[in-house]
Amino acid sequence: ARCIQMATDEWHAKMSSECEADARKALADLNSDVLRVLKIEENRVLGFPVKGSKEGERKDRLVVYEKRAELRDAMSKSNVVIVTAGTGCGKSTQLPQYIADDFHTMNENKTRNRTYARVCCTQPRRVAAQGVASRVAIEYQSKIGDLVGYRVGIRGNNVEEARKVSAKTRIEFVTEGWLLFQLTKSLSIVSNFDCIIVDEAHERNKETDLLLALLKRCLRKDGTPPLKVVVMSASIDPAEFCEYFGDCPTIDCPGKMHEVQEAYRPPLATELREKRGSTISIDLVVRVLFHDVLESFGSQANFEEGDVLIFLSGSKQIEECVEKINALAKKKKLAVAVYPLHAQMDQKDQQAATNKDHRSGYDGRLSR
Repeated sequence: ARCIQMATDEWHAKMSSECEADARKALADLNSDVLRVLKIEENRVLGFPVKGSKEGERKDRLVVYEKRAELRDAMSKSNVVIVTAGTGCGKSTQLPQYIADDFHTMNENKTRNRTYARVCCTQPRRVAAQGVASRVAIEYQSKIGDLVGYRVGIRGNNVEEARKVSAKTRIEFVTEGWLLFQLTKSLSIVSNFDCIIVDEAHERNKETDLLLALLKRCLRKDGTPPLKVVVMSASIDPAEFCEYFGDCPTIDCPGKMHEVQEAYRPPLATELREKRGSTISIDLVVRVLFHDVLESFGSQANFEEGDVLIFLSGSKQIEECVEKINALAKKKKLAVAVYPLHAQMDQKDQQAATNKDHRSGYDGRLSR
């Protein structure tokens, strides 16, 4: 990167002052793009930097990187590839980038006049589509809506929040519902993309199955250039999908799970009486949180840095739980920051729950 910068500086110095401004801008853009690509590859090979580290500390390289060449080879030979990749390997964030960047090596027929691919990656929920897009934009040295963007369903009149793409966008994360709606209007929507990735295919809901059926129909068309389809998940049976799409290659990538310790607290007799059918008591949830989790630290000074995740079945339960936790924390004079998180919330409010920079000390997130 330093050599490229020095060569560019020298070239600028030799340029005539009468050189057109657009030529200078073109060179500057090229230089910026080269440096961006080098930075991306450095992070992929060496691991991403640990945020806030002053010693240049890096995270371990993601496991899925070892499968990059295998993916490239499989996509060169087949229009459909099945990927089974365990949780934590980096499939959702990395594979769309690899496909976009390595496309020129797969494009043997040279029918597309580009060295990169336009990739569409589906997610089952809008929160996931927006969240993964934000993460990939950071890794791709881009802003959301520039090289990386997303499209989700419009709620109310908030069109701007539902669509963050531009003419330069290479990687789009979309909800299954958005892509399915576009395909039901016209299958020609696939011509906007070189590759469509169906992520989290193990959920196998009606939208997923119908989406796969329509994509299979698109593959049957004698289109030029052909569409590439990647189906991936952490827990699918690849044999079923291979049979459906017709003897396509599969790639298996192990996951990387963190160590998990389980602690089970049996309910008291009084708590069992509080339980109403299959609906859990919010008062019970709050009591367990304070008595068995927060107060186990003894005092505010002993709180360890981290989060508490509480999974509830709906937005009403989440909002009720937030209200009761805040009330009890105020009464006990505990500094506990509580963030709700569910699909009905605006993106800005969702980001408040997932952005660690907004939080300090011990806090909790409630998710559905």
